[in-house]
Amino acid sequence: MKPRLHAAILFACALALPLLVTPVYSQSLTTLTEADIRAMLSQWDQAARKRNVAGIMAPVAKDVKLKIAITTPQSNGEQSGYITREQFEFNLRHNMSITRSYKVERKNIKIKVYDDNTAMVESELYETSITRVGTLRGSTSEVLFVGLKDGKVVVTSIDSRVRVY
Repeated sequence: MKPRLHAAILFACALALPLLVTPVYSQSLTTLTEADIRAMLSQWDQAARKRNVAGIMAPVAKDVKLKIAITTPQSNGEQSGYITREQFEFNLRHNMSITRSYKVERKNIKIKVYDDNTAMVESELYETSITRVGTLRGSTSEVLFVGLKDGKVVVTSIDSRVRVY
C-alpha cells in the first residue's frame, strides 16, 4: 500500500469516528437531555484538540457499533466497513502519535432526543491534521446514537462517512 494512502486511511479512521469525552457531573444522570449531549460534544472537541486518547475513548460504549465509509483521492470510490472499539482506539493512538497539529470544527449539529435514555445526533466535522507525511484535510458526516449507562452519557453507535482531501 502506498504510504500516502496508508496514512490517509489511518487518518480517516480517526476522522470518521467521533472522538468523545464524558461531561463532568456532580451526580449521575437519570434523564438524557440535549444540554447533556451538547456538553459531551463540546468536551469531545476539547479532548480531540488536545489529542487526549483516554478522554476521547471514555464515553464510547464497550459494545459500540462503528461503521465507517471513506473516500480518498487515491481510492476508486467509497470503501466502507465495520471496525471494533479496539481497532478504533489503536488507529486513534497511532494517528495522534504522528500528528504534529490537529484542528477540528463541528458544525450543523442536530439532536433528536427520543426518550429519557436515547438520542440521535447528526453533525459534520471539518478536520485538518499535519503529520510528517503532510497535511490531510477531511470532512465527516456522522450519525451517533447516545444513551445513558450508569448515569453517564455514552455513545452506542457511530455511523461516519469521511471524505479525505
